[in-house]
Amino acid sequence: MTWAIEEEGYSQRRACGLIGIEPKTYRYASTGDDDAALRQRLRELASLRRRFGYRRLLILLRREGHGVRPCAHAAEWALSEPTPHRLAIEHISP
Repeated sequence: MTWAIEEEGYSQRRACGLIGIEPKTYRYASTGDDDAALRQRLRELASLRRRFGYRRLLILLRREGHGVRPCAHAAEWALSEPTPHRLAIEHISP
């Protein structure tokens, strides 16, 4: 995409149209927090406590003082944010 704009001189709108995405999607910049430390700690806990599910891992993270969102609101952000459940599955899956 950047190549088409810089090298070929296409407008952003035309380049987006050629590959089939909206210009808003191309310009989007995430404003989410960097949760790398949380992800790392979750992976560590998942490897130490292999039998624990994501709900129990969330409890352990909360006890350590990490600002983890409540499970009750999981449906609201499950698709837009990486959930601890998915992170645990990423870590455990071969």
